[in-house]
Amino acid sequence: MLHQQNLSRNSWKTVKHLGVSGQRSAVSGQRSAVSGQRSAKINPA
Repeated sequence: MLHQQNLSRNSWKTVKHLGVSGQRSAVSGQRSAVSGQRSAKINPA
């Protein structure tokens, strides 16, 4: 029983960590998209 609890706790930590890293990657993706739009405005293809 103790082992099971520990496992679920670890998986919950992993889920939280994945969520945080996902948000970070989304933010960096938005930033890169914004910088891409800016460069497109400066140098129209």
